[in-house]
Amino acid sequence: MNAREQRLAIALVAILLLGGGWIAFTKMVKWKKDLEEREHQLSLRRIEAEELIKTKDFWTARSQWLESKQPIWTSQRAADDELNKLITETSKKEGVTVLASLQQEPVQQDGLWASGISLEVKGPYEKTLQWLHRLQTPDGHPTYDSFVSIQGLALKPDVEDPTKIHIQDLHIQKWYRESNPTASPAPPAGKP
Repeated sequence: MNAREQRLAIALVAILLLGGGWIAFTKMVKWKKDLEEREHQLSLRRIEAEELIKTKDFWTARSQWLESKQPIWTSQRAADDELNKLITETSKKEGVTVLASLQQEPVQQDGLWASGISLEVKGPYEKTLQWLHRLQTPDGHPTYDSFVSIQGLALKPDVEDPTKIHIQDLHIQKWYRESNPTASPAPPAGKP
């Protein structure tokens, strides 16, 4: 091999070494970034776990309160009857007139069941708003253990009597917990 060929061979080896070094360098940089990202994610998860452990007693107490206060879903009929009774009794007590009602299909979500009803009501402004509030807090009880939620409503003044309001598309749900949340939920009564 003459001197020219030796220089070409050395240049080729140098280019191959530099190219290989560059590829190895970029892979190492990417690997380092991936490791740093994983370390950051692990650090965040550790901090989150520590915070959850600190608040364990708080969440355990809330869970125990829910288990002792929230009613158990037994059947769609029983839940619908209870919700209808609540609506009827509280609306009469507050002087609110129920113009129309339509029972809704039950909702199942994360170990909970909800009985629902859609209403159209009319009544004096203050009494009707007080009724909506008391639906969610029976007898004004401060523990909020009625488990009733209002999913939506359309409120407008009554055209016949301006001292009254007319509420349409009032969707009310009462929430129940499953009797055995680990078992697969039974279909509501009357369903195949």
